[in-house]
Amino acid sequence: MAQDVNHDDAILYIHDLLANLAYEMEDYTKAEKLFVDVMQRQIAYKGVPQDDSSIIAMSLKLAAIFSKTKQHEKAQQGFEFCIDTTEKKLKSGIRDEDTLVLWGMSRDVYGQYLMSLGYHQKARDQFKQAYDISCEINGEMDEQSLVLLNSLGTISATMGDAKMAEQYFQELIQKARKNNSEHLAHFLVNYGVVNIQLKMYDEAKRNCNEALQLAKKTRSDQAYEQSQNCLKVVKETIATEKS
Repeated sequence: MAQDVNHDDAILYIHDLLANLAYEMEDYTKAEKLFVDVMQRQIAYKGVPQDDSSIIAMSLKLAAIFSKTKQHEKAQQGFEFCIDTTEKKLKSGIRDEDTLVLWGMSRDVYGQYLMSLGYHQKARDQFKQAYDISCEINGEMDEQSLVLLNSLGTISATMGDAKMAEQYFQELIQKARKNNSEHLAHFLVNYGVVNIQLKMYDEAKRNCNEALQLAKKTRSDQAYEQSQNCLKVVKETIATEKS
């Protein structure tokens, strides 16, 4: 109907909705095409500048799509565009919430991408900057800040940096308890997995057992399954080492 009456604003709005819907449904081919179309329409017909928050947000989703579809060169270019553009705005004195949030999100998603490729040190650097900006915007006790702290602990353990991993997770669990975090069971399981890597089996059992009880209480099937798997791995690992 919007096309029949040549209503450009309506077409733009609908394409944006369809792009986000396709993205959520993981129909990445369709989402990519629609996001590109929306960006081109905004820039060409609406005169929206390329450093506008709406363009950066769509560029970040496109970069994530490229990372999931293994278009690595495009993904790298997309993440660099989002980070560089938001940093230029920050350095010029533009520190509105949208710009700060997009900068933190870009760092976080890029960190996840780097971690998936095995670039652990670079990933940890991205997570640290995302964590710092999340603390500035949302506060240290915010769920997003806690999730990023979890990422820092996990990547540190993956790198074999036991001291930093332990430090991050101790801080995370303390804050998550204080905050009554909805993700506490998941954090405890992740801490348990790190404990196993560090051969701290008693600590692993304690954390995963607590996670199991929390998962039962909150009826979290995913956390319950993860807790059981964690306890199973502890048991099997101990048995293997004894034999």
